[in-house]
Amino acid sequence: MSRYLSCFLLCLAPLGAAQVELGDWSLDYDTGRLGSLRYRGELVVSQSSLTGFLPEWKGTRFGLARQAPEVTRAADRLDLRFPIETPGHASGAVVVAFTETEVSWRLEAQIEPTGPVEFGLYLPSATFCREDGSCALRLNGREVEYDSSTRPATNVSRLLLPRPGWDLVWSFNSTPGYWAFQDHRATTAKAFRAIASATINAPTKLVAEARLKVIPAAPERVEARRATQAQRSRWTASVPLENAGFEAGGAGWALPANGAVEEGNAHGGERAARLTVKDPSTEAVYITRQVPITGGSYYQARAFVRTQGVVRTEGKMASVGAGLILEWADKNGKWYAAGGYATELWGDKPWTVRETELLRAPEEAAYAVVFLALRGAGTAWFDDVELTEVHRALLLSDPAPGTTLADNTPRLVWAEDPRTMSYTVELSQDPAFPDASTQRLPSERAELEVPEPLAKGTWHWRVRAPGYEPGATWHFEQTADPAADTTAPRITATPVRVTSANEQVRVAVTDTAPGVKVSAALGETALTPRLSERDGRCEVGLQG
Repeated sequence: MSRYLSCFLLCLAPLGAAQVELGDWSLDYDTGRLGSLRYRGELVVSQSSLTGFLPEWKGTRFGLARQAPEVTRAADRLDLRFPIETPGHASGAVVVAFTETEVSWRLEAQIEPTGPVEFGLYLPSATFCREDGSCALRLNGREVEYDSSTRPATNVSRLLLPRPGWDLVWSFNSTPGYWAFQDHRATTAKAFRAIASATINAPTKLVAEARLKVIPAAPERVEARRATQAQRSRWTASVPLENAGFEAGGAGWALPANGAVEEGNAHGGERAARLTVKDPSTEAVYITRQVPITGGSYYQARAFVRTQGVVRTEGKMASVGAGLILEWADKNGKWYAAGGYATELWGDKPWTVRETELLRAPEEAAYAVVFLALRGAGTAWFDDVELTEVHRALLLSDPAPGTTLADNTPRLVWAEDPRTMSYTVELSQDPAFPDASTQRLPSERAELEVPEPLAKGTWHWRVRAPGYEPGATWHFEQTADPAADTTAPRITATPVRVTSANEQVRVAVTDTAPGVKVSAALGETALTPRLSERDGRCEVGLQG
């Protein structure tokens, strides 16, 4: 079937299963089941679901009706209407609509109280994640790198999933409620889930929609995109932490007099640590330990915490409730610098995970200091403490690996990180980057024009930055004579508003070759250049 013709195919199969195609799209569905979606044969949505629950998710009360969908065809559009008909609970439909370039799922239904409603699409991780399980995507306009697991994101309105040949661009809205993005890779679904969620406490018209558009990449950029998307910018490794679950009692931990290890109240295993504070001005408020780390690297800590009767009570420090704090000590074990808090648990709370933000250890730090904290009055239990080192690398962008360049001062480009103020490009004809034959070139931006002409041959390059590790090493073939001028002039100008004749504007022209010649025109009107050389630049005043 031609991808350029608006063609429809409806194939019936046993037990109500069917497939419909439009252009590059194909949808497999069944009676009462929205099914899976493919684009050019590649699985994009592995399954969909709609469920209305009883209060507190204690059972289900409605879903799609067990009926075949109503199929409506037009010249360039195909709609499938899946009905919702559960008297006393919900009536409406989910409509899956196709055009050549876009697919949408629209839930529109009148929902009666009471209970949560969830409408979800499963996006298979194998489609856009790397072989090591890490995934790069853009969530609400922000670049996000996921490794083996991730916390859910809420209030999601935009999602971009890159592929070498195209981008899958999602948009979401829900009234009432919101869309979330959840990691279900550890389940049998092996997917991420985009899910609309709303709690219905009164008769409500619920409208939730997800739209998917495919934006093809330029054919000449496909291989470069493939190389870029194969890179990792974030991966993790667990830091050894013996007796993290207190199964060996207090071994390795500094337990104060008002702390203990108890059996029977554990999150995992048989034991957990307990801290009871009546007066934080006179009693200890921490269970602590120090863990060896590498200065300058990134870390994240997490623990499970349960509380009973925790109230705000000021002591020697501000009251922040129960939770986890991560700070830093020097090579002698002396406190060196503050870190991050994951606290603010109050009252009576069941086992709750507390996780610090991503923190960079100071270069001078040799230990992470883990504080299991109760800065307030009450009782808190702690269990299953984890410390993770988060490795980070910068993503290379251009020139793509294996590119042949007739340019002895090429421009190298990589992904910018707004938290990084300086980069170092390493450039060598030896992929091992030995000190004797490696150029280390500083840059304040996420690009560099090599300042001195390179010899002919194969060149390898990578980028470093403080707190980052070398990521991918790419290479290019340089074919130009080192003596040739292969670099185009760089022209920069400050925007000005010209309101009358004979006004001047300034344009800076930078070139490695002598004898710059400049001509200029505004439409068919010639402009008179006035040149003056200064600091290796040729400044051009244009006057007409």
